[in-house]
Amino acid sequence: MRPVSDQRHVYDRCLETEGRSSLAVIAARVPRMAKVLDIGCGTGALGRRLAQTHACAVDGVTFNPREAALAAAHCRHVGVLDLEQAVLADALRGARYDVIVCADILEHLRAPGRLLDQLPALLADGGRLLVSVPNTGYAGIVAELMQGDYLYRPEGLLDDTHVRLYTRRSLLRQLREHGFAPTAVETIERELCYSEFEPTLAGLPPAVRSYVLGRPDAFVYQFIVEATPATVGRRQEPTALDTGETGRPYFTTAIGMLVDQDYAEATRCFARGLIGEARQTVRFALPALDRPARRLRCEPAHRPGVMQLWAVRLVKGQDTVVWRWDGLLESLASVVRTNMKFAAAQDRPGELTMMLEDDDPSFELPIPPEMLDKAFDGQHRIAIELGWPVSADYQLLPPLLAAELEASRTALAERTRERDSLRAELDALVSGRAFRLARRLSRIKRRLTGR
Repeated sequence: MRPVSDQRHVYDRCLETEGRSSLAVIAARVPRMAKVLDIGCGTGALGRRLAQTHACAVDGVTFNPREAALAAAHCRHVGVLDLEQAVLADALRGARYDVIVCADILEHLRAPGRLLDQLPALLADGGRLLVSVPNTGYAGIVAELMQGDYLYRPEGLLDDTHVRLYTRRSLLRQLREHGFAPTAVETIERELCYSEFEPTLAGLPPAVRSYVLGRPDAFVYQFIVEATPATVGRRQEPTALDTGETGRPYFTTAIGMLVDQDYAEATRCFARGLIGEARQTVRFALPALDRPARRLRCEPAHRPGVMQLWAVRLVKGQDTVVWRWDGLLESLASVVRTNMKFAAAQDRPGELTMMLEDDDPSFELPIPPEMLDKAFDGQHRIAIELGWPVSADYQLLPPLLAAELEASRTALAERTRERDSLRAELDALVSGRAFRLARRLSRIKRRLTGR
């Protein structure tokens, strides 16, 4: 935590303008008329939402007196405490809560476990903990680190007051180690072009890029975890919550920029999509350049397959469309393309089929030069609506599996025949020995009886 000073940053948030944010997800998980303790309450944004929409009684705790003064308008009580040192039970005079919220606070503490250890005793029967933390495994951080940088910022994932780093597994492990059983995980995802990180991954080798973008939590900006006090003495084992696996493969797509004579690797922007997702939008932030690119090309995916294309838009800011492709096959007939073909989709106007013939297909975007001249001010984005219901290697999978299944059946039948043959030989051997033994016993009996 920062030393006591009037210069401490004030975290002033507004749930009404944030859309789907960690605080909005947390608010949706709080029951009506609950008694809530908001640890790290900031200026009281969560308290205001819960009081207005859930009729909750909210107490707040913050380290910053300036925040406390603002939060007092929305919370029943607000305490100014150093969470590294405070004994909450004493400060809160034995109060118990239905919900305790630690929204983006654990990463600011050198010893968050000390705080977590105190919380079960503050929960009423059936109470629960709601925690949100930034994801240090976010693709933007990983790419920045792999290129030799780690830039702290006033707010965001690398807020300069963060002293602890979290991934999905490390957060869940810490909760278990300090008396909680995680019951649910939600995520806030943010595409690179809408984050505080440089949107391009061009400095990484292609194989490394694909790996970074293909990890399950690559675009997870924040984790929200709900947990309940664990049974005393019961060991908390990892569960399916720890993996984040979707069970679905990703593909990488890119936008290249022709600034000089060639499409330079350093000016490519990357995003990812889901294989099998019939319709999705991938977005690329165009960087601020001293000289605008003369042409842009799209690299739909870096593997063979069959994709659909619905829309290409040049967008300024968040949602101002300044140019859009007209959706006609004729508009792409004259563009430069490599290792791919276009075809009109049967009975589906406005949809094109893209046939990707190898692992390096591309086509140039028919954006007018006068539009491109204005597009490299750091405020423009390319949005491409596409789908990948099947890829070439997946098309090969059924016959390969059928051949493998038939080979397995043949091998099984052969092993069954061998087993039956061995069993017959064993039965014959046992029968032969039994017959010979019976004959010997019969001869011995006749000798003894004289018959």
